[in-house]
Order: sequence, then structure tokens, then C-alpha cells
Amino acid sequence: MSKNYRDNISFIIPAFNCEKTLSETVESIFADNFIDGDEIIIINDNSTDRTIDVIIDLKNKHNPNIHYFSHSVNRGGAAARNSAVLKSKNDLIFCLDSDNVLKKSSIHELCYKLKHENADVASFQNLWYFHNDINKIVKIWNFKIGIITLADCLSSWIVPISSGNYLYTKKSWTAVGGYVEGSGALDAWSFGLNQVAIGLKFVVLENTGYYHRFGHQSYWARDSRDSNLSEKGATILLKIKNELSDESISYLESEFGRNNWIVKLNKNPIKTRNGDVGSGGGEINLELWSTRILRRITRYITRIIFKS
Repeated sequence: MSKNYRDNISFIIPAFNCEKTLSETVESIFADNFIDGDEIIIINDNSTDRTIDVIIDLKNKHNPNIHYFSHSVNRGGAAARNSAVLKSKNDLIFCLDSDNVLKKSSIHELCYKLKHENADVASFQNLWYFHNDINKIVKIWNFKIGIITLADCLSSWIVPISSGNYLYTKKSWTAVGGYVEGSGALDAWSFGLNQVAIGLKFVVLENTGYYHRFGHQSYWARDSRDSNLSEKGATILLKIKNELSDESISYLESEFGRNNWIVKLNKNPIKTRNGDVGSGGGEINLELWSTRILRRITRYITRIIFKS
């Protein structure tokens, strides 16, 4: 799809203590993913580092395409995302976390997918995990292609709602009441879950992706260390219990299920009311592959040395 014929997008970025990564995130939007009429809205969630200075520098460089606002207290990712959407002017929203990076010229095709499929939400297929350099991918998530169902979202973590970095209509945000504030690092997951649970159409664009930073003190890493994410998630799931099987409701309400369902999800998926069990995507761990190959080479060389 030509970028000259797509609808305008409001890119929203929740920002908290991201002085080291925010510039790369914002510049990836301007790397042929931005057209006239688009906007970038950054919400500084009461950062304690130099995040606000980085935002001001970006604003000065790209004015008037960047707008920023600050929370007087730290309110969390969900509140920052909601604040950004409320400030947005366009009917399409793309949420990009402040440590992730878009591939050049990738947004236009995603926008076409959403419009062509008459969908409410559209996601890239791949998450390319990296540490510090997007040219050094350490892991890949491949999402299921096509339409994502509630059963899919309840069966695996390798589903688009887990990333939260996707395109959606402002109407879909309104329909679910925005991001669930107080949900911590599950804010993006619960938002996507609620979109699918009310029957909104969620599609995945094949053979595309974005770069997802990995292995640092991310929002997920901080929250999983400081709180019980499984318990938070169970509370969120039980709010849509009318969509779940009686068996799964009992499991989530039990002490064991409430505290362990997240780590047990692949072996014990949550079932929908009619008993459906969905499917997630796949994972390729390139670091693990490299380690195994290196071990095989080392063993081979060792055998040659001791034989000679």
C-alpha cells in the first residue's frame, strides 16, 4: 500500500525512565513510517531520569509532529496509554513502547491490512527480540496468521495481545473502556484480551515484524519482580468469566490456579465457555541454537585433537 493513501495514525508512547532507548524508538517512526497528518504523543509518567530532557530534544527536532505531556505522579503504563489516546486527534492508534523499534516502512502495509480486512485491530506477525542492537536478533516470536480468537489468547503467551505494540481504532479503545489501570505490566495484554473478548476483529499481517528490546529492566521485568502477575491476571480473566468454561473458572478461583496459571498456561490452557482451546505462535531461540552449534563444534574439535 502506498503511504500516500493510508489513513492518519496517532503513535502513542508511554515513557518512564527510558532516557537510553526513547530516541531510537521515536526515530524509527520517522524512518518512513510517518506521513503528513500523523502525530506522536509521548506521555512522561513522572520519570526520575533524563527522559523529559530527551523528549524536549526530540520535540525541538521534530516540531510540530511530536506532542508530550507529563503526569505529576507515576500512574503506570495503562494510565499513560489512556492519557495519550485521550490527547490523540486521529482515528487510528499505534502504541509503541519506549524501548521498541519499528522496521523501516512497515506501518503502511499494516494500515492497509486493517482497512482491507475491515478489522478493528492489526498486528505484525513477528517480534524480533534484541538486546541493544537490532542487527543482532536473539529470539523470534511468530504469531499465528489470520484472525486471533479469544481461545488463542487463552492458550499461549505467544499471541499479539502479549506485546501490545499494534494498530487499533480509537473506537475499539472506547468499546473496551481503554487500558485497565492498576493492571501493571499486564496492561497491554488485558487491553487486547478485552478487545477480542467483546468480538472485535483482530488480524495478523504475515511476514512482517518489529524489534522488541529484551533482557533489560523493562516494565514487565520490574512488575514481575515486585508483584504477583499471575494473581493480577486471574483477576482480569475472571472479569470476563461469562466467556470462560466452568472448569477454567474453578481453576482460576482456586489458590493454586490463581497463583500459577501463567506459568502453567502452555500445558493447561484456559478454555472458553464452549470448551474451545486455541493455539498460539512459535518461538525460535537463536541464542540457544548458537550455543548448541558451538558445543557441537567444540566436541568435534576435541575428538580430533585427542585422536591425533
